Amino acid sequence: MHRDADEFFVFTPRKLVTIGFFLLWALGLVVIYSVIRPSLPGEGWRKGLSFGIMIWLMTCFFFEIFTPFNMFGEPIGLILYEMLIWLPGILVIGILIAILSRPVQTT
Repeated sequence: MHRDADEFFVFTPRKLVTIGFFLLWALGLVVIYSVIRPSLPGEGWRKGLSFGIMIWLMTCFFFEIFTPFNMFGEPIGLILYEMLIWLPGILVIGILIAILSRPVQTT
């Protein structure tokens, strides 16, 4: 079935719910970062790098092993490749959260 290019920009209820869940996930990451920020090593973007690695280990690793490997039987090489593809994006998310949510300097 051929889809029209304009159909991509139509916001169906399913697309709006998906966008809402992504925003909720992002807000959750910001809240988690603000709570654990003092315990993360480094300063500035380095804290974000640590946070990104933590997100990657706790979410991507879990979901890649649980669903594609366990439920769908994907080969381990493909799972590792998918996790490698996830890594840069998740690190950027962690770094951006750290940069954009740094504490206000009061001097």
